[in-house]
Amino acid sequence: MKLYYYFPLLLFVFLFNFLFSYSQNYQFPESVKSISSILKDLPNSLDSLSTLQADVNKDGFNDFVVVVVNNKQPIERNNPVYVVIYMGSVSKMYSLHSISTTAILPLKFGIESTFPFSGMTFEKGKISIFHYYGEEIITSIEDTYMYMDNTFNLVQSSNSIIERDNDMLTTTEIYNWQKGVKEVKKNDFHKHYKTKTSKFKTKPLTPITKHIPGTI
Repeated sequence: MKLYYYFPLLLFVFLFNFLFSYSQNYQFPESVKSISSILKDLPNSLDSLSTLQADVNKDGFNDFVVVVVNNKQPIERNNPVYVVIYMGSVSKMYSLHSISTTAILPLKFGIESTFPFSGMTFEKGKISIFHYYGEEIITSIEDTYMYMDNTFNLVQSSNSIIERDNDMLTTTEIYNWQKGVKEVKKNDFHKHYKTKTSKFKTKPLTPITKHIPGTI
C-alpha cells in the first residue's frame, strides 16, 4: 500500500505528540504588555478556566490571576491545574510572580467528568479559591490566600461536609492559620449546636505554590 494512504494518520500522530509535549513544556512569559496577550498566546491544548483582576498586593496597580488547565489529557488522569499570577506595575507591564500546580484539585476529583474547581474571588485583600466535589457526601473547600512577604500565603481554610440525603446537616471546620484557631460549626435544621473553638500551635504559613486543598 502506498505511503500517502498513511499520511493523514501520521500527521494526526505528529500533531497530537507536538501539542501534548508543547503544553507540557509551555513556559508562561516572564512579562507581558497586556492581560489579553497572556490568554491569546496559550497553546490550543491549554484553556483558561477563570480569571481575576485586582490589586492583590496593594501597590495601586491591577494584577492578574488566571487558572489554566490542559484540555488534551484524559479526564481520569492526575492532570495539574495551574494558578498563574501576574503583577502589574507603573510601567504598565505585567510580570510573572508565581505559578502553582497544587492549589487547585485536578480533574480526577470531579464527579462524572465534572471539575471540582468552582471559582475564585478577591475580597478584603485576600484571594479565595473554591472546590466542590463528592456524591453521597459532598465536600466543599474554601482556601484563602493573602499577599505577605512577597508571596501568597494560606491564611484560612474552610472545609465543609454536606450529606446529600440530609441537606439540612453540615459540618464545617475553619482553620485560621494566622491566629492558630480552629472552629467547628454544625448546622442542623432539627438541632442547635454551639460553635466549638480550639487553639493550636501556629506554624510558618504555607505558600500557594505548596498548598494542597483539604490538607491541614
